[in-house]
Amino acid sequence: MIISTEEIWRDYHKRLHAYIFSYVKDREIANDILQDVFVKIHHSLDKLNDLSRLQSWLYRITKHTIIDHHRSQRFFDEISDDLLIEDDAEEQTDLKQLIGDWVRSAADQLSPEYRDVIIQSEFNHVPQTEIAKQSGISYSGIKSRIQRGREKIKDMILDCCHLDFDYFGNIYDYKCKRCECNYE
Repeated sequence: MIISTEEIWRDYHKRLHAYIFSYVKDREIANDILQDVFVKIHHSLDKLNDLSRLQSWLYRITKHTIIDHHRSQRFFDEISDDLLIEDDAEEQTDLKQLIGDWVRSAADQLSPEYRDVIIQSEFNHVPQTEIAKQSGISYSGIKSRIQRGREKIKDMILDCCHLDFDYFGNIYDYKCKRCECNYE
């Protein structure tokens, strides 16, 4: 018996959304993750050999997608406006500004397909749905470009600098690995 993505959506999307929401506590993020889950389901459905394991397969994909979301957000959140440092306010502001400059510099080095969506999304705070409409690219395509752009920025910074994180995952110190690093 073959099952379609549409049938899975009809039978499971509410339960999967509730499961995701229980972890992220934000409806928009839960909707985004659910969409990612169903893209993965659609692309991997042919790999499901045993229909009796459908539910556990769906929840495993969902769980891994939630984990992927948290991992990808963790680094970018650390370099966003919510950066928390327990040193004095002046050092906080200086490090926050420095890291913001790193991110902008790295974003400027991206290829246009990633640079443009990162700048709109992360610096100009344009909603991803609006970027998709303006560019004529699908919403999932824009989300993918933003994720890839974030990863490229993260890799550029981590290739150059060692970052120290506190218990809560906040950046509290850095050390450049190379003298020619532009991030000092």
